[in-house]
Amino acid sequence: MSYTDIPQELRDLRQWGLYHRIWQPSKNKYTKVPIDPYSGGAGKSNDSSTWSDFATASNAMEHFANADGLAFYFANGYFGIDIDHIKSDVDGFIEGDRDNNIVDEFVSSTQSYTERSMSGEGIHIIAKGNLPEGQRRHNNFEMYDNGRFFALTGDTITKSESIMKVPDEVIGRLHRKYFMKASKINVDLGVVDNTVTERIDTPALLEMMYSSSAGVRIKHLIDGGWENDYASQSEADLALANYLSFWTGRDFAQMDEIFRDSVLFRDKYNEKRGQTTYGIALLTKAISEQTEVYHGKNLKPLIDLDDLPTFLTGNAEIVAEKDDSPKQKFFSYDDTGLAERFQYYYGDNFLYDTITRKSMYYDGQVWQEDNYRLLEKTMNKTVDRIKEEPEFTIAPENMGDSNKTPDELKAAFKKKSRSHSAKENAIKELRNLITVTTDDFDKELSVLNTPSGVLELTSGAVKNSSHEDRFTKITNAEYNDKKAPERWLAFLEQTFKGNEELIEFTQRALGYAATGTMDEEVMFILHGNGKNGKSVFMNTIDYVLGDYSINVDPETVFASRSRNSGGPSGDIARMKGARLMVLSEPEEGKPLAEGLIKKITSKDTITARKLHSNEIEFRPTGTIFMMTNHKPIINGTDDGIWRRLIFIPFRNQVKTENMDKKLEDKLRTEADAILAWIQEGTMKWQRDGLNPPPVVLNETNEYRDEMDDVQSFIEEYFDYSTDERTEFKEIATRFDTWKRLHGVDMTNKKLGRELGTKFEKKRSHGKVYYYGISLKAEELAHGVKLDDLGY
Repeated sequence: MSYTDIPQELRDLRQWGLYHRIWQPSKNKYTKVPIDPYSGGAGKSNDSSTWSDFATASNAMEHFANADGLAFYFANGYFGIDIDHIKSDVDGFIEGDRDNNIVDEFVSSTQSYTERSMSGEGIHIIAKGNLPEGQRRHNNFEMYDNGRFFALTGDTITKSESIMKVPDEVIGRLHRKYFMKASKINVDLGVVDNTVTERIDTPALLEMMYSSSAGVRIKHLIDGGWENDYASQSEADLALANYLSFWTGRDFAQMDEIFRDSVLFRDKYNEKRGQTTYGIALLTKAISEQTEVYHGKNLKPLIDLDDLPTFLTGNAEIVAEKDDSPKQKFFSYDDTGLAERFQYYYGDNFLYDTITRKSMYYDGQVWQEDNYRLLEKTMNKTVDRIKEEPEFTIAPENMGDSNKTPDELKAAFKKKSRSHSAKENAIKELRNLITVTTDDFDKELSVLNTPSGVLELTSGAVKNSSHEDRFTKITNAEYNDKKAPERWLAFLEQTFKGNEELIEFTQRALGYAATGTMDEEVMFILHGNGKNGKSVFMNTIDYVLGDYSINVDPETVFASRSRNSGGPSGDIARMKGARLMVLSEPEEGKPLAEGLIKKITSKDTITARKLHSNEIEFRPTGTIFMMTNHKPIINGTDDGIWRRLIFIPFRNQVKTENMDKKLEDKLRTEADAILAWIQEGTMKWQRDGLNPPPVVLNETNEYRDEMDDVQSFIEEYFDYSTDERTEFKEIATRFDTWKRLHGVDMTNKKLGRELGTKFEKKRSHGKVYYYGISLKAEELAHGVKLDDLGY
């Protein structure tokens, strides 16, 4: 490769590196990996210490055998445009054909360095300017100004002495035209009843919606005035989506049409969110959660199998069906062949979990249980595609007694495949081809799947998610570290009464919990009387983390004689993959199930099963946050349980007249920034550990002393004396009186064990003594008898 035409302005920058090409057969393309020109190790788009000047990178190409070319990193106002699969436009531009040519449009607009890309079918442009907010990729168009690099070829198609700064209005026009194309996508989930009838035209439907009991609110959402009804536009968006889902019968195309014509429609609707867009994710969420639809008028059937792949991916460009027909790939005319056809066209969209015995589909962001039987509907689509296949000539030895022509064999197979039994048999075969287990999902720790992409908690980097990540969970919040959650921080300041150490600790605690690593092996107990902010605090975090936060029945973690060790343990099975487990207000006076607590706060494998499912084994990833007005009973006195318990006091009291009933709604509007605050907590935890402040340590230690019955008994009856000893019989006699007074249930055997952890035990002349304690003087003079207290 020759880089002689690289402009001097770029050569003068310290934004250079090397790259190595790796062929990916599955994608039929090269992937490019950056190389550090100093060490030959991995280069990083987000670490400028692995970048160099042009001369250093050029010289390094001669020293590292794996270097295939020069890499240019985007930063400091320089951005890149990458357009692929436009070979005819590239060739036409080079040959002078500039009419209606995409390459010419971008070159003339940017007037900057342009080269042919590695495939020869696209272009790279490097320019200066400010990229508009919004999507960075749409179909075969990409533009980036950070976190990316170009694998340069030096195959210039326009020479430029300098790098031009593109005016904002020019780059904005290109962005709107090629990166924000509005596409109405037919995404259909099926209606409650499958009556094949006509849908209602949009104008007539709107009249009916406006005339309903919620008509005024709906009209505000569509025509304006929603601000009086909702705390944020995001809430208004979801409200309108829910109304549209009901009234249109979950017809995505009509929902999309009406939403785009409403006052709520904005650029954000088309912005990329992971592997879908904000709009698609919004409408599909409303569709998936809608259990009823309007039945007053006839509705059309909503599954259009021609659009099914678009639904399955949420965006046709992500994991679309394969367009190439199987002209060069033979599928047999039997059940196995039908299953293989399905896998060939739609295999990226479906999986079968052998543990839960459920089919799973990918919705563009997460894998979900196929409760809508989309797999069966897609099998119908697969059968319809048989007609696209050429007639195969069957070898004579495989013909059997058949005298049918290839065309007749194909027709017979297609007819047979349309039968219910054939499709059922093919689905059974298919399950063997798309098999996974529950263990294959949600495996990666220290990351969260968000609508923005996969958030790496340890760095704050966000990468695109894909079906290969196998996420079944996603946060409600996107990741936004550009703005501080001011209302949230003010709430914490009030709730913790200005104790900055305690606020920092809760941030580290949540940052740790979000990772799912279980390194600390602890649970958090949020305690204090009512109206102190506990519920608002946890409800907000629960909302931000979305699927990663689950609510657990308090009975699950408290001792119960009725618990069936061999029965279903659905609440425990739900813990798989969770990062936060919220318990609310357990019954006063019940003891913790300490053995279970030790298991679910450790890295040990847990076995559980849901009703009618096989057992699953998993390592815990969720940290318990228990909200309670009454501290739980802890019978154990050993470090094995107490080192796992961390008490966080909520001491602020808010008067009823000062309570903001809309506070939770207001905090939710900062969800994106709160997620960034939690991610910051992860980095602080990595650096400093949990490091509980004195107020937390004191709360925990004081309650440990309070829960230690033997310690309380000793403090009341005995003095500490290194020169004294007391016979166990004397101690047990006093304890028998004390425990009946205090309602403590403890045998002498356990009393002896507890004393042995606190004092030296010795035998002498057949008696047992404990050294280091002696009865208080007043106890030697007289003892307390139950009769004296009226017992």
